[in-house]
Amino acid sequence: MGSADSDRTRAGRRFRRLLDSRRRLYPRCHHSGIVGGCPGLSRRIGRIRLAALIQIVYFIGMWGYMGQTVGMMPFGLRIVRNADGGKITWGNAVMRYIA
Repeated sequence: MGSADSDRTRAGRRFRRLLDSRRRLYPRCHHSGIVGGCPGLSRRIGRIRLAALIQIVYFIGMWGYMGQTVGMMPFGLRIVRNADGGKITWGNAVMRYIA
């Protein structure tokens, strides 16, 4: 059996290896103060913005145009106004997305 010191040393080495692997996966680029300081970060941010834009256009567009999304169609679900059961307006679709 190993002594307490050698167990602590092994645990310390394992912990340092874990930290090193995390640093390689998630580099610290925020110290530069600019997006260009971290390679690939601006590309990732652009992809996130594009994905968010596609999501917004899809949901608001489908709700405003058809009153339902593709996932709602097989079940016959529609979004309607409470007042008269009619199709929601584009403004209602935007407010629904925001809420």
